[in-house]
Amino acid sequence: MANGGRTSSLQRSLVVVVPESFTTDEKGKFLEDLAEQVLTRQSFEVIKRIRFTGMEVDLVARHKPSHDEVYVECKFQKDRVGSNVVDLMVGQAFRRKVRRLALVSVGELTKDAKAAVEELKNDDRLSFSHYDAEEFLNALLDSSLAPPLPPSVPASVLHATLLAHPEHPYTWLLQEQKDGRPNRILVDSSSDLDLVDLRGLLDAHEVLEGLPVAGLEIGSESTPVPTSAPVVTEVVSRVATADTILDYRPCAPEDFVGRRNLQKEIWDFLESARLGKTKTRILAVVGASGFGKSSLVAKLASRFRNRKWKNRLFLYPVDVRSARGPLFVAEALLHSIRSAAEAGFIEAPPELAVSDADDILGSPSVCAVLDRLKQEKKVLAIFFDQFEEVFTKDDLLPVFRTFRRFALDINGKSPSLVVGFSWRTGIALSESNPAYQLWNELRDHRITKSLGPFDSGESSRLITQFESALGENLLPPLRRGLQEQGQGLPWLLKKLCIHVYNQVKRGVSQADLLGSRLNVERLFDEDLEPLNDAQLSCLKHIAANSPADSLDVYDRYGDEVVASLVSSRLVLRTGQRLAVYWDIFRDYLTDGIVPTIPWTYIPNCTVGMAYAAAEYLHARGALETAALAKALGYSERTVVNIITDLQNLAAAGKDERGRHRLLSEVTAETLPDRIRAQFREHVLYEEISRAADGNRKLSREKALELVRRVYSKTNVKSQTRDNYLPRILSWLEFAGLVETDGRSIEVMEASRSGEGFGRVSGRIGRRKAKVFLGAATPEASLRLLGLIRKPEGLSRDQLLDMGLRNAATDLVALGLAEWRSDDCQATASGAAGGERESLASAALNSHTLRIIDEVLTASPSISRKNLGLELSDRLERDWKPSSALRYANGLCRYRAVALAEGREPAG
Repeated sequence: MANGGRTSSLQRSLVVVVPESFTTDEKGKFLEDLAEQVLTRQSFEVIKRIRFTGMEVDLVARHKPSHDEVYVECKFQKDRVGSNVVDLMVGQAFRRKVRRLALVSVGELTKDAKAAVEELKNDDRLSFSHYDAEEFLNALLDSSLAPPLPPSVPASVLHATLLAHPEHPYTWLLQEQKDGRPNRILVDSSSDLDLVDLRGLLDAHEVLEGLPVAGLEIGSESTPVPTSAPVVTEVVSRVATADTILDYRPCAPEDFVGRRNLQKEIWDFLESARLGKTKTRILAVVGASGFGKSSLVAKLASRFRNRKWKNRLFLYPVDVRSARGPLFVAEALLHSIRSAAEAGFIEAPPELAVSDADDILGSPSVCAVLDRLKQEKKVLAIFFDQFEEVFTKDDLLPVFRTFRRFALDINGKSPSLVVGFSWRTGIALSESNPAYQLWNELRDHRITKSLGPFDSGESSRLITQFESALGENLLPPLRRGLQEQGQGLPWLLKKLCIHVYNQVKRGVSQADLLGSRLNVERLFDEDLEPLNDAQLSCLKHIAANSPADSLDVYDRYGDEVVASLVSSRLVLRTGQRLAVYWDIFRDYLTDGIVPTIPWTYIPNCTVGMAYAAAEYLHARGALETAALAKALGYSERTVVNIITDLQNLAAAGKDERGRHRLLSEVTAETLPDRIRAQFREHVLYEEISRAADGNRKLSREKALELVRRVYSKTNVKSQTRDNYLPRILSWLEFAGLVETDGRSIEVMEASRSGEGFGRVSGRIGRRKAKVFLGAATPEASLRLLGLIRKPEGLSRDQLLDMGLRNAATDLVALGLAEWRSDDCQATASGAAGGERESLASAALNSHTLRIIDEVLTASPSISRKNLGLELSDRLERDWKPSSALRYANGLCRYRAVALAEGREPAG
């Protein structure tokens, strides 16, 4: 043998390509011509393209010595040939009473087609032969139609591909190896085909992409000619995880929280693949940017090394952003096998190598690994993270095609190998984009798992982790505020927690952080503030070219600048690429775009309570919590809730001494306009506006459905969630954005304000508010308040029957109840908090009890009768002495209940 026995271990394959201008018939004719040449050399007489009734074949060949006829079907297609082709041929053959059939195909058979062929081999009624690319190559060589391999093929070549083209002579493409994978293509230098033209021809047909072409001087010892084309070095990087919870990179497995159901679903799928219960071998994990896809993949990789899974599953997480060319896929497979071997999961061959860049799984050593995995009932999973980087960049389209071919090969063969992909949703690809078309072809071959927002429990656990890192527990309102502002978005909640951590470590008290309403832009600007001009310019360059070539960035900005960005975790290094730590941050740097975060905040207090505080702060200036609580007659805890509301409404803040104050542009008179501007961004206002009919109206029942849907993932009782509607409606009415009539809600046009704009019961308004006079006992009012907190309320007739008419009068006057048509129902303030606390707060804040407190402070021994007459004068009423006494007694009863609750008289 010319190669001294070298060719015996050399893999060979055939690739047949034709010019792009060829029609389908011309493609078929080329393959038929090749088949005819082979058959002619084998003593067959060939007749082309024969039609019989109900049957069409490409060739009929008659064997000259035996006179036997064989009917030949030629399939020129790269994709696998299905069993339907085999079934159709057999059916037609039986009808025509044809005994010998042959199928010639360039592409492989599907599993079902292979099974059908195996069955036919044992069928005595029919002789069926299949010539795949390998057998057809052997036929071409045995018939001396194609040239033999060059003599003295270098030992570094493990695979040789014969290229067949109608306009060029047969050409052997020798894949030279380096570090276990193809490195370049060697071609006989005496060939008439120009090497540059050859590389262009191969690229046009997606053959051996990414491999440069070099000449081979043929002789007794063939010598490769140096190539001027650069050899791409692929660096495979694992998904990098954070060193601490404050690190912006994907969290370390030990810090991972939540996603338990999703983890189990992925375990179950991989276990089904291991046990052969599913043929699917492609898994996709999708979710919005910052939802924790990379963290999930890293967590699974770590968890599969525990006692339960370490002898069943092994997951190797790969960061796709380090990919530079099509050979990245082969390199990633080799890395995953070597990593599994180092972990003791599988024994890898000493000469592990991918011999054919276009058939990664067909390499002998890879096949040996897959066979061992199958024998030991183990599954190796390779997970490609950040996969959107591949199908959104035109220069990486060859990489994507290699991924697609690799995934389809895995799915078609169903080995003990699973390939996973994770990518972010929200990427717009046109239907004309090649990657869009290729990825959609995989849709029916994969299963998809989606990451949604955190539920309340997952958010709570993440905050608990930051408390542990901080070394102290967060104040309950601050913790609650973080959870509300995070809105279930993992990336935003983590960013907020890091912000709080940094502020507390800088000496800012938790109390000072209460109510801080942060937006994404401010958080990102905090990251940019410490940077100098060179660092900021470098960061923006990386963002615009992410993932950017590291050598280019180092040349442009220098080692010191790049190193500072990497050490601050704003830039991540993946192989020979640099990327910004978050896609969302990258978009902000390149386009100034920040994600729209719906405002879901639910105020803690009533409009009246917030307005009273704002009015007092406007009149008296900055006050500490205790002073404001004493002035308003509330507990300090209630004042904290009021101030939190005003801060979230961008109406209040703190001065340099930590005292509460209104923001400089806010007064009691401008507060309604400020609240109107803020609530235009509220998610419930937006939802109500979208759901309104042509008359800009919708029912309260429909609005309640919206509340339940928007706040479905909050960790609150259903009754509490239902009470959000009346509470938020009272604020929307104050903002003039809606009007309500008890049964329906009308959304105001942008140029109009509702009648409730700026109206607070007993203070501001076009309609005179009812005066609270304590007509019923506090016990009766408490009983009624508990009853009307139910959505249906109570009718007038029911109130009369129960003897609660006067209690309804008191609650309406206090703003705790309202009439909706003929039903008495709780207002937002009436539905908030405990019943006794709500009644006490509203009573002490009423105008009449303020007068009572003022008179009693000045004249502690005044009689009840004279107290009532003084109240009559202050209210400009003409009460009889008996009425004055009755009202004074009633109001004092409420005052006593409020003081017993620990309330202080309003100032």
